[in-house]
Amino acid sequence: MIKAYHMVGSSDWSEEERVMALHEILSVGEITPAILRMDRCEMERECFSGVETEVVTKKFGKATPKAREAIKEIVMERLEELPDSGLTQSLFNCSDFLVGDLDLIFLRPGGWYDAPNGFVYDCEELLGIGARFRPNDLGRDFYLALGTVVQQKYRSVKEARREIEAMVDLVKAEKEYSGSGALPIIEACLEGRGVCEGAMYEIVVPGALPTAMAIEIWEEGKQIR
Repeated sequence: MIKAYHMVGSSDWSEEERVMALHEILSVGEITPAILRMDRCEMERECFSGVETEVVTKKFGKATPKAREAIKEIVMERLEELPDSGLTQSLFNCSDFLVGDLDLIFLRPGGWYDAPNGFVYDCEELLGIGARFRPNDLGRDFYLALGTVVQQKYRSVKEARREIEAMVDLVKAEKEYSGSGALPIIEACLEGRGVCEGAMYEIVVPGALPTAMAIEIWEEGKQIR
């Protein structure tokens, strides 16, 4: 069995905050993706820097006008999916939001990032419900791919949006692994070989993840279930 770990809280949280978050998840019965928890105003500030007409795609400074409008349109629509109030101080940025990473639950195959406080799952079971394996963090891949596509000239915002969304899908198709065929790749990464570079590999699960599927539950370094 290959284990995958989802940590609740981080080292800069207090013990009380981590424990409260853990038990809140247990009471709900599922780990919910950030898209259901993230404060709308915070992500709006992240993406627009408080200026409604200026989408923060300055990292794509050479984007053509219709591409910039398409990015703004995607972000504005996705903002409507966020709750009016929710968690703040997210580690997600606007690029993560744009490519759909807030729709995912992130887990670490093989071990904890920090002190164990959270849930442990069976990688094979996760792959069976639609999880995907990323041998590396895809932030740079999305950045390079989008940086190219937004510089193209388009006849309409609709065309630009179609190409931007297609590029996001292409990166995922080329860089993610799914199904039982992903298990040997995960094993190779855990052994320090194969397609992984460094230790940024991760399992991503679309949508909410039931806590009933967890094979272990840890609270502040102690297995409680």
